[in-house]
Amino acid sequence: MSLAAAAAGRIVRTASAIVSRPSTTSHVLRVDGYSHLVGVLQPGEHVDSCVFDAGGHSWRLQLYPNGSNDQTNRSHIGVFLQLAAAGGHPSDGDGRVRARPRFSLVDVAGKPAPSRDAGVHGFYHGHYWGFKDFIAREELERSEYLRDDCFAIQCDVDVTTVRKCHDHPVFISQNISENHSTLPAMSLAAAGRIVRRNGEHVDSCVFDAGGHSWRLQLYPNGKNKKHRDHIGVFLQLAAAGGHPSDSDGHGSAWLMSPARRRRRGTPEFMVQCEVDVTAVRKCHDHPVFISQNISENRVAAENGIVALGGGG
Repeated sequence: MSLAAAAAGRIVRTASAIVSRPSTTSHVLRVDGYSHLVGVLQPGEHVDSCVFDAGGHSWRLQLYPNGSNDQTNRSHIGVFLQLAAAGGHPSDGDGRVRARPRFSLVDVAGKPAPSRDAGVHGFYHGHYWGFKDFIAREELERSEYLRDDCFAIQCDVDVTTVRKCHDHPVFISQNISENHSTLPAMSLAAAGRIVRRNGEHVDSCVFDAGGHSWRLQLYPNGKNKKHRDHIGVFLQLAAAGGHPSDSDGHGSAWLMSPARRRRRGTPEFMVQCEVDVTAVRKCHDHPVFISQNISENRVAAENGIVALGGGG
């Protein structure tokens, strides 16, 4: 049966999905000839690791053997994660890749030390994030992690990939209220914690309602500081059709507490947005004929033709 036949006599509710998938990749950078690097590189100068893949994006590590130009950190080793090239699925609507790097030293047996967590950060192409003061050189040199002028740093990269796609259409019997236009639904499925800051959002696919194009915007950690403990969702006009309702238009918001979502015991939930669109059209009406034979101080209507006159 075709989709059109299946939808006959029923209203089609469009649907899109925002799917968040976290992934973790570990990369180990081995430094052989530590004392030589310290002797030839100046503060603020770095060496790069090979490029590696994590979460569908290309990354590299940057090592500063003599720290940054900052006088405070010249006695430390600095290490950073840099986005070398973004893949096709950025984490954010503005093209940033959301990642959380964690750095740790690795001993000769391959066992990592407790890591330093740099926190979640939004990476642009070429942007880097990490520590200027990962470890003091003096501390490294007297530790078990430096052996035969070699040491290794492990970087665990947690990347959250967000994809949006059209979901399966849902058919609704016409015995429900038909005052609503197309009813879009947006679902968010996460296989773990969604790492996203307050005020940041992801968009649904664009859908049609009332002859206009719309999208839903989901704020997993609220739209502003006041609502940081809530989930925010907004309807946005993506493109107006040929018959706008008024000169400015407006949107609306619905908020739900994340605690309520957790109590349901599932990382997946759905948001349905019912869009009532009022189309205002203006057009020329039927012509009106004025008879000169009737009294000009009365109005007559004959056979559905309006006759107007004036004067007497």
